Amino acid sequence: MNYPVRSQLQGPRPAPLMINKECSTKSNKQQPDPVIVYLRSPEIIQVKPEEFMDVVQRLTGKQAGGAVGCSLS
Repeated sequence: MNYPVRSQLQGPRPAPLMINKECSTKSNKQQPDPVIVYLRSPEIIQVKPEEFMDVVQRLTGKQAGGAVGCSLS
């Protein structure tokens, strides 16, 4: 079998690539946390695990039982 011969560098080695310091320091700056503004005061709702999906669907306006029995084919 003939294997390709590895060629050597012809001529002087090129200068190493430089990294722009301005670009690399921008990504390291910490961004401020987002500000959360509530339209209404948050509520804490106590529910049993088996009632959780029905309560979420009722609060978000979705109809309960729509996704029950779906299968991925």
